[in-house]
Amino acid sequence: MNPLAENPKARKVVYTILWAGGLLLTAAQVYVGAVPGIEQPSILTGALAVFPAVAAYVGYTAGQNVTDRGYWGGVRQSESITKED
Repeated sequence: MNPLAENPKARKVVYTILWAGGLLLTAAQVYVGAVPGIEQPSILTGALAVFPAVAAYVGYTAGQNVTDRGYWGGVRQSESITKED
């Protein structure tokens, strides 16, 4: 069982940390790539490799805890599906 499944406050904290971590990793990579003469640290390379795997698991948790209200992109699912007679 996923420990985040029963605790919405903990999920919010994890989602925020993941968002901020992704932003910082991306900013660090852009900086290292843009400034000449700076070698990319191995810890950044490792973090960039691990981050997508962690994000995928957190994203799965997020997807399992979304309430389906019958809408997808502002269109009711029943209106977006055409049925053949």
